[in-house]
Amino acid sequence: MLVLGPMVACLVAVGSFGATAAAWAQTPPLHLVVPVAPGGSSDLVARLLAERLAERLGRRVVVENRPGATGRIAIDAFLALPPADALLIAPMAVVVTAPLVYREWPYSPRDLAPVTRLATFDYAFAVGTAFAARTFPEFAAWARQQAGGTNFAATGTGSIPHLAGLAIAKTTGFAATLVAYASIGRLEADLAGGHVASAVGATSDLLPLHRAGRIRILATSGATRSPGLPAVPTFAELGYPQLAIEGWTAAFASAHLTSADVERLSGVINEALHDPNVVAQLRAHDLQAAGTTAGELAQIIARDIAYWAPRVRDAGIVREGVTATPPGSGAREPAEERPRGGGSAP
Repeated sequence: MLVLGPMVACLVAVGSFGATAAAWAQTPPLHLVVPVAPGGSSDLVARLLAERLAERLGRRVVVENRPGATGRIAIDAFLALPPADALLIAPMAVVVTAPLVYREWPYSPRDLAPVTRLATFDYAFAVGTAFAARTFPEFAAWARQQAGGTNFAATGTGSIPHLAGLAIAKTTGFAATLVAYASIGRLEADLAGGHVASAVGATSDLLPLHRAGRIRILATSGATRSPGLPAVPTFAELGYPQLAIEGWTAAFASAHLTSADVERLSGVINEALHDPNVVAQLRAHDLQAAGTTAGELAQIIARDIAYWAPRVRDAGIVREGVTATPPGSGAREPAEERPRGGGSAP
């Protein structure tokens, strides 16, 4: 059994999770490694969690943003840290679709121990406010008329927004090419500026600009309407129930931890997720607290891999991340290159 030192000592302490100032200063911090830039959904969840874990574990908790390479930079940084001093806070794509997309994905399930799901969210399809279409059917009708197809923005190649965008285009009958971005901030700026025709992203990421009147969300992927967007229909309402897609963010520990240690961590994190302030702050960003046991998270991952594997194949995305483009659903990944020419909004 691996001895976790300060982490387990705090987890099993009788009566209080607090620590003295001296112990606080001497205890190594717990690193929450996040594979996205500041401002994304996983980053928001990590920062809310950091505050509560610091209180409950009696140690400093720091958030480390390591974006890029579809999560590989973050996973490398996470695995380089002592097992007792790190958690990976990752969106589902890092453990579900990335291993399906990249032939040389350098990690296996044995490297990461599922701890708990943290939050769930829907995806949104959005356009800039200068775009003529005010509903998704109007956008789809316009897109079908574009001889060269249109484009859509998403963060990353092989990400859930990328695959969801291809599925939306294929299901509703128009051709679309991916414009991939490394950060949600740059994507939002280009969408609001009319440099891309549309975008697919977590509702929680796109909601602030929608509320500010800088972009227009036309549809969401939830089974029911988003609480933050009561006037915006779901794809299911528009006649596309197959486009009901749920995203999530989860916590992972080193696989070197014992199952007992992982379950203790899961319990502490779930306690934090039940904090009314955490629940309220997540809901304000259209995120739903959704804790699980470690075993339940493992089952969710297996379920979602089974769901997305045939869709990755159907999209023609080669496992190296290079795209074999089927008719009507291409993908390309410029280094945050703005599209030139056809397919942009009128």
